[in-house]
Amino acid sequence: MLSAVTCAPITRTMRGIRSEIAVGTDEGLPDASVITCDNIVTLPKTMLAEPAVGHLSVEKRAALDHALRYALDIRY
Repeated sequence: MLSAVTCAPITRTMRGIRSEIAVGTDEGLPDASVITCDNIVTLPKTMLAEPAVGHLSVEKRAALDHALRYALDIRY
């Protein structure tokens, strides 16, 4: 089993750019925020909160996929 995961930070600082995904109370977070794909990092799983703080719908996961492909310049 892997001991690390790749994470996209969540912040309340919204810049309105294509590499961000809006999230908030619908996803289980306390405030309106964005997932920012410009600053992805790899972290040990031990640093993650248990249980998970929030969740993403199928639509938000698709939007996250697009934002990640944009941020990483992945084309296919």
